[in-house]
Amino acid sequence: MRYFLSFLFAGFLFGHLGAQITVNNAPTAQQLAELLAGSNLVVSNATLTGAGTAHGSFANGNLNLGMTSGVILSTGLVSTAPGPNSAGNTSNQLGTAGTAQMTTLAGAQTYDAITLEFDFTVQSDFIQFNYVFASEEYPEYAPPNNSSFNDVFAFFISGPGITGEENIALIPNTSTAVAINNINAITNNQYYIDNTGGTEVSFDAFTTLLTARKDGLTPCSTYHLKLVIADAGDQKYNSAVFLQENSLVQGIVDVNTNTINSDNIALEGCIQASFTFSLDQPSLVDKTINYQIAGTATNGVDYSPIASSLT
Repeated sequence: MRYFLSFLFAGFLFGHLGAQITVNNAPTAQQLAELLAGSNLVVSNATLTGAGTAHGSFANGNLNLGMTSGVILSTGLVSTAPGPNSAGNTSNQLGTAGTAQMTTLAGAQTYDAITLEFDFTVQSDFIQFNYVFASEEYPEYAPPNNSSFNDVFAFFISGPGITGEENIALIPNTSTAVAINNINAITNNQYYIDNTGGTEVSFDAFTTLLTARKDGLTPCSTYHLKLVIADAGDQKYNSAVFLQENSLVQGIVDVNTNTINSDNIALEGCIQASFTFSLDQPSLVDKTINYQIAGTATNGVDYSPIASSLT
């Protein structure tokens, strides 16, 4: 009699140079959230709060910006974001309010806030996405100059296992929020790009491509992401955050099988079967994969013992 071995996989528990960008102000909140999300992540209940002229999608980016397309949120008119950078301080006063949360974060009164927020359900234990922060407050109002102007933005995540709302827009390998005073020509300048004479966007400077990441999520749970940017200390000098298209991703496990029928069944006496597990995104810590072994073959008798998980 031929025995067979089947693997029933449990849901894995974590899981043109010199061109100007073009901006489209038409997409809805849901369309912008879906533009940010990768193919393995479903987003829902998206909303926008703020001026209708302060958000949109963009395309035709290049390596200078670090991304080719995505979502833009701005404290000014997104229509003024395309280059060239021919003025020292592009400025629009939208006349909208800031938020108490952003005022606390900035330590100064905020204005012209724009917020994109939505829900998502994870199959993994982490999410991440890429972004660039840009501002007209560079370099005049950044160190070594002293100024109360310090436009602020934050990516707040909330949900199971998180107390309140946690800002994940941080300087790499620190707990310091990304802001004018924290990334500039003097401070953390490895993340700073001077855009003098730039053609792609109109901002005087911007950061390198940065990654916001949150580990320790509970798989199969729903979380809320709130992306906010606001003027702080004044209502002028536009700032913006560019969010890379399809960069909001989670760590999903791919399973490749090597069996006689290329499925999850291994037959005794046929080819030596193998099952290869791989993560579609890099992980900062070891991950454990749980699976079930079933069938008429006996584990440890008809074949060498196989554990019920691997790390």
